[in-house]
Amino acid sequence: MKKTFISIILVLIMALESFAATVSDNDGSAFITKAEFDSLKNNFQSQIDQFNSSIDSKIDAAIAAYLAGIKVSTEQTIISLLDSEGKYGGFLEYWCSDTTKAYDRVVNKYSRDTFSVVHNAGRYSMMVKYEEPKLKSWSADEKDFDQSRDYYTSKKTAITLDDGTQIENALNRMKINTKMSMSQYEQKVGITAAGAGGDAIDNTAYVWNPQSLTAAMDNNGKDVHQGMLNVECFSSGTYRDFASYPVSGRDNYINVNGNTQQVIFGMNDYIGYGIISTLTNEVTKYEYDKYNVNYPLSNIDDLYWDAEDLTSYPASSDKSLINNDTIENYDTCVTLTRDIWGVGALQWNSIGPGVYTKNTTPWCSKTGIKARDEYLVHWNTASNKNRQVKNGMYIGSTSSKGKLKIDATATANGTLYVWLGEQGKYIDDWTSSSFEGSRFNLSAGTPTVCEISNAEKDRNIWIIYLPTSTSDKAVLKINSIIMSVDAS
Repeated sequence: MKKTFISIILVLIMALESFAATVSDNDGSAFITKAEFDSLKNNFQSQIDQFNSSIDSKIDAAIAAYLAGIKVSTEQTIISLLDSEGKYGGFLEYWCSDTTKAYDRVVNKYSRDTFSVVHNAGRYSMMVKYEEPKLKSWSADEKDFDQSRDYYTSKKTAITLDDGTQIENALNRMKINTKMSMSQYEQKVGITAAGAGGDAIDNTAYVWNPQSLTAAMDNNGKDVHQGMLNVECFSSGTYRDFASYPVSGRDNYINVNGNTQQVIFGMNDYIGYGIISTLTNEVTKYEYDKYNVNYPLSNIDDLYWDAEDLTSYPASSDKSLINNDTIENYDTCVTLTRDIWGVGALQWNSIGPGVYTKNTTPWCSKTGIKARDEYLVHWNTASNKNRQVKNGMYIGSTSSKGKLKIDATATANGTLYVWLGEQGKYIDDWTSSSFEGSRFNLSAGTPTVCEISNAEKDRNIWIIYLPTSTSDKAVLKINSIIMSVDAS
């Protein structure tokens, strides 16, 4: 028993020594030492740190991208009143740097005239009407049947500015014409060629060139004003009485212009009564291109139509007989009505009345407003911030503080002037050395981005464009205006 007990004790002791050796040697398959545990812990912490660093970088990148997106979204588009076609307030805008020109310089603007004559001699009568005849002797422009004597000009009109100021002499660009109507009734009395086989009632061979319409203008033209209807005019031939002629003439035959004629004494050779009416209006019978030419440097008077002028009267010239031989549009302008007289005898298509074919309309060529000083109605319609042409064109306002980028194209080489002005301030010194705005050179047909840094908020954007050549009329087109917000 004792021997067996001792053997068991020895086996147990040997087993304990073997276990202790295994822990001490550590082949990696069982337990680890404190040093190895600390090493593993440090390595794990290092990986955690690397992971956290990677997460931070990704978050920073995401935040940067987000902030970049916010910056793009704050680039605001400003709507330009001058569009990408060069139109402003419905008008195509041209710019010219000439100092000696203006929009309208047509001094003599002629009326479109319609002439009506009723001629009566005894029971022989004829009525002829010539509606806006165009003479063959006129220039090609005058014979443009659709648009001759239609004139691009401006009508003086009142406007109100943004500060409530009333401007009474603003100019409204338009195309106009004046129509004058002259109607004349003529009574030819008691004259017939001697030996013609009877008195005037039976004399179908009589030929007479009526001049009463020109006489009406000569005698009554100063009474004719715009917008006046039925201005009365009279004309008459020589009054015949016995006291004016020798005894030998009292047999009722006298010599008139080398011809022996029969006279009824106590009467005029002829009596004429007529009316003249004029009316000026904007052209409405066809569509026309609405355009404007700006001369911001010109001190030349821009002519205009003053609808309130009731004192000017026509000046008449170019007296002519209007008939089939002289009128380009005879077949379409003439209306001829014949009574008993003139059946193959009195040919008014070859005789025709004498008229003044050029009657001016001076109320349509008024002076007193220089091209650079004018207020324009369509500019005021686009924005009542606009002032005179010399102050530039208002196209928009800055929305914030930052960089302003104007993308512009011009049809001719030149300089774009841009000035950012405070509310209520205006300039007219665009070309001076003290100009505080920005200048940008543009090449014809080339889009150019014009940048202005450090633009302030709520500034009015004013521009003018001056072509390099004074003979050019250039269209300026604003493709876009971008305002970039200052991040600070």
